[in-house]
Amino acid sequence: MFYILYYINIDELNMISDFKELKEGCIRVATNLYGKNSSEVQAVQQACKAAYI
Repeated sequence: MFYILYYINIDELNMISDFKELKEGCIRVATNLYGKNSSEVQAVQQACKAAYI
């Protein structure tokens, strides 16, 4: 999860990003790093759902 958050913070987010952009970026980065149907992508989706993002 560290790598996903690191890359989203460095490459995807800016000062006016919102939670929707955070969710979309996390899913995009996880997909790029681990593949579309990976357990990491599923974990990101479940975490966002649990946090109501």
